Amino acid sequence: MTLLRTAPSSRWALPLRCALALSGWLAVAASGLPAGSVLRVLVSTPFLLVCPGLAASRWARPRVGRETGRAPMLEMAVLAVVVSLALTVLVVVPFYLNGVFTTLRALATLAFVTSALALLPVPRGRGRPRDSRRDPAPDPMAPPAAPPRQPPPGAPPDSAPSGDSRAAGRPSRPGGRR
Repeated sequence: MTLLRTAPSSRWALPLRCALALSGWLAVAASGLPAGSVLRVLVSTPFLLVCPGLAASRWARPRVGRETGRAPMLEMAVLAVVVSLALTVLVVVPFYLNGVFTTLRALATLAFVTSALALLPVPRGRGRPRDSRRDPAPDPMAPPAAPPRQPPPGAPPDSAPSGDSRAAGRPSRPGGRR
């Protein structure tokens, strides 16, 4: 079975991004349930394991060169889980080290980060290969290129001046050997 990895149609892209953004706030709402509640675990665990990473990987995903098969889907799933765990650690550790850690505070912060990453538009230039530009515009902040050096008057036309005295056939130090 060959699956074609394509972006969701524009008709479904915004609702999927909104669902991803709302998943965090659903986990925050579920944190009000009792600590041993099965519903709380079923809502919070998938959010913590997948949603922040899925929202963040949207920014890292190339838009060109779509591949087919299961490998890209597996790659995206692994990337989403790993990035989610990394974001969770980055949120939880500062709260814990400052002595202000609560589950609600950590979930709310992750829900905010996930919502921002899911709802903000990805910059248009993302995913475009650098080699596709045929005539790139010069960088206005780059210093101008130095003009080529002209040989001094009286020098043979094929020899270019060089700062290295050994290139001219002279010893580098007085009394030195070639």
